[in-house]
Amino acid sequence: MITLFDEKIDESKPISIFHPIYTWKTTTYDDYILRPMLKQIFKHGELIYKLPDIEEIRKYCASEVESLWDEFKRFDNPHIYKVDLSKDLWELKNNLLKETVKISKKSKKQSD
Repeated sequence: MITLFDEKIDESKPISIFHPIYTWKTTTYDDYILRPMLKQIFKHGELIYKLPDIEEIRKYCASEVESLWDEFKRFDNPHIYKVDLSKDLWELKNNLLKETVKISKKSKKQSD
């Protein structure tokens, strides 16, 4: 799940995800792990991140691939790895799209 940068999720509670188009299709998880995927590398133009060496990168990549189910790793007919948006991020995206359509229609009417 991708969330807004300041969004807080209570990991002690179940989490529900939904299909971005067919929003009535939901799945709830009781056992899950959340972790940030972005790390700040520069601050005010200064490097603040300890760069890993190539062996650390290799080990990290291997462990991440190993964490995937075999259904996702197979070459023949692999499952699609789904990534969902949090409800807040999904609503922000939809509101931006609606505003863009509204502005586009208004602009088109003015040019006619």
